[in-house]
Amino acid sequence: DLHYILKGIKNPNPEKGNVLVSKKDELIIGMIVDDLYDVIYIDKNLLVPAPSMVREANNELIKESCVYNNITIGILNIEKLLEEKKLY
Repeated sequence: DLHYILKGIKNPNPEKGNVLVSKKDELIIGMIVDDLYDVIYIDKNLLVPAPSMVREANNELIKESCVYNNITIGILNIEKLLEEKKLY
């Protein structure tokens, strides 16, 4: 439940959530997210470090960002996410 990991409270409507599946190397994980608007592929060259305020507020879970269609998107650090004790 990413709502819980990022905001500290459980998703009030988990049955209305969506599942986001992510793959990194051989690891495949599914995460409950509040909303899912689109699936996009981002060129690694477009990634920049997330602002320090965003990184600090999210315990380094958002380490990079990019601009897509004039919207700044935070890129989740899957490795750091898997270290979160709140997951288990």
